[in-house]
Amino acid sequence: MGGRPAGIAYSPEDNHLYVGNFASKELSVISTVDNRLIGKYPVGSSPIDVIYENTTGGIYVTNFGSRSVSVMNTDNMTETTTNVPTYEHCTIPVDEAPFGIIYFNHPGSKNDGHIYVTNPNGGTVTMIDAMIDAKCSPRDDNSITTIVAAILIIVVVAVIVYLVRSGWANVVRRSLIRSLSQKEQLRGKW
Repeated sequence: MGGRPAGIAYSPEDNHLYVGNFASKELSVISTVDNRLIGKYPVGSSPIDVIYENTTGGIYVTNFGSRSVSVMNTDNMTETTTNVPTYEHCTIPVDEAPFGIIYFNHPGSKNDGHIYVTNPNGGTVTMIDAMIDAKCSPRDDNSITTIVAAILIIVVVAVIVYLVRSGWANVVRRSLIRSLSQKEQLRGKW
């Protein structure tokens, strides 16, 4: 378990307990089937309350010290023996010192529930739309590489276009031809 366990939630879909560890900035996941620790997942500073929301299968954690709510998709939490777990995670900014959290699905509707977060230091209550605000996108580790490659291609093409339009291409071409002909002349002398 992590440091100073605070909030706790139960998910009947996977028979797991989710425990916010106030002092260690992480969420512990415990199997209720065999009472073993499945993993620890990083969240914001001072996680204090936890809920399970059954419409999206999300775990919501109020981070008292970082003015945010961490949202985790339980479908993608994997058991891990390292300190580098894989899971979908996103953070929603809220008012100062978020504390209590509750899920409410409006009567007569199936999937339009809201998450309500109390922010005692800010004197506010934040409403989060469970179906819109809390959607985590799968993190693609190759996405940064793809973006960098695309930017490099755009820069190279822009430089080539600039050189062609400004007449530098002819200068570079003539310079290369001179350089090659000088090398051929040197070869002929040897």
